[in-house]
Amino acid sequence: MEGVFSALYSEAYLGLIRQMDSVPRTGEPRRDLIQTGLDGFRRWALAHPNLSALPSSESLPTFGPGPRTTRSSDLGDARHAVAVR
Repeated sequence: MEGVFSALYSEAYLGLIRQMDSVPRTGEPRRDLIQTGLDGFRRWALAHPNLSALPSSESLPTFGPGPRTTRSSDLGDARHAVAVR
Protein backbone atom coordinates (compact mmCIF):
# COMPACT_ATOMS: atom_id res chain seq x y z
CA MET A 1 0.00 0.00 0.00
CA GLU A 2 2.91 2.33 0.68
CA GLY A 3 3.86 2.16 -3.02
CA VAL A 4 0.44 3.51 -3.97
CA PHE A 5 0.72 6.41 -1.53
CA SER A 6 4.24 7.14 -2.72
CA ALA A 7 3.11 7.22 -6.35
CA LEU A 8 0.16 9.52 -5.54
CA TYR A 9 2.38 11.78 -3.45
CA SER A 10 4.93 12.01 -6.25
CA GLU A 11 2.23 12.67 -8.86
CA ALA A 12 0.88 15.46 -6.68
CA TYR A 13 4.24 17.25 -6.72
CA LEU A 14 4.93 16.59 -10.39
CA GLY A 15 1.46 17.80 -11.37
CA LEU A 16 1.95 20.94 -9.33
CA ILE A 17 5.33 21.57 -10.95
CA ARG A 18 3.81 21.15 -14.43
CA GLN A 19 1.04 23.60 -13.61
CA MET A 20 3.42 26.15 -12.10
CA ASP A 21 5.75 25.83 -15.09
CA SER A 22 2.84 26.68 -17.39
CA VAL A 23 2.41 30.13 -15.83
CA PRO A 24 4.00 32.73 -18.14
CA ARG A 25 6.95 34.60 -16.63
CA THR A 26 7.08 38.39 -16.78
CA GLY A 27 10.72 38.91 -15.84
CA GLU A 28 9.66 40.58 -12.57
CA PRO A 29 10.46 38.11 -9.76
CA ARG A 30 7.92 39.40 -7.24
CA ARG A 31 5.13 39.44 -9.78
CA ASP A 32 6.14 36.01 -11.07
CA LEU A 33 6.09 34.59 -7.54
CA ILE A 34 2.59 35.92 -6.93
CA GLN A 35 1.30 34.78 -10.33
CA THR A 36 2.84 31.35 -9.90
CA GLY A 37 1.02 31.00 -6.58
CA LEU A 38 -2.26 32.39 -7.83
CA ASP A 39 -2.39 30.94 -11.30
CA GLY A 40 -0.24 27.87 -10.79
CA PHE A 41 -0.77 26.49 -7.32
CA ARG A 42 -4.33 27.70 -6.82
CA ARG A 43 -5.61 26.39 -10.16
CA TRP A 44 -3.93 23.05 -9.67
CA ALA A 45 -5.20 22.71 -6.09
CA LEU A 46 -8.76 23.53 -7.12
CA ALA A 47 -8.61 21.09 -10.02
CA HIS A 48 -7.07 18.33 -7.87
CA PRO A 49 -8.36 18.76 -4.30
CA ASN A 50 -7.57 15.21 -3.21
CA LEU A 51 -4.01 15.26 -4.54
CA SER A 52 -3.37 18.77 -3.24
CA ALA A 53 -4.32 17.71 0.28
CA LEU A 54 -2.13 14.61 0.24
CA PRO A 55 1.29 16.16 1.06
CA SER A 56 -0.10 17.84 4.16
CA SER A 57 -2.55 15.10 5.05
CA GLU A 58 -2.55 13.77 8.57
CA SER A 59 -4.70 10.84 7.46
CA LEU A 60 -1.51 8.92 6.66
CA PRO A 61 0.44 9.22 9.93
CA THR A 62 2.74 6.28 9.22
CA PHE A 63 3.51 7.29 5.66
CA GLY A 64 6.63 9.26 4.90
CA PRO A 65 7.71 10.36 1.46
CA GLY A 66 10.17 7.99 -0.17
CA PRO A 67 13.22 8.90 -2.26
CA ARG A 68 11.22 9.39 -5.48
CA THR A 69 8.77 11.69 -3.73
CA THR A 70 11.53 13.62 -2.00
CA ARG A 71 13.26 14.16 -5.35
CA SER A 72 9.97 15.42 -6.82
CA SER A 73 9.43 17.93 -4.03
CA ASP A 74 13.09 19.00 -4.16
CA LEU A 75 12.70 19.62 -7.89
CA GLY A 76 9.65 21.75 -7.23
CA ASP A 77 11.44 23.72 -4.52
CA ALA A 78 14.47 24.28 -6.76
CA ARG A 79 12.35 25.48 -9.69
CA HIS A 80 10.43 27.79 -7.42
CA ALA A 81 13.66 29.23 -6.01
CA VAL A 82 15.02 29.83 -9.52
CA ALA A 83 11.80 31.60 -10.50
CA VAL A 84 12.12 33.92 -7.50
CA ARG A 85 15.75 34.75 -8.24
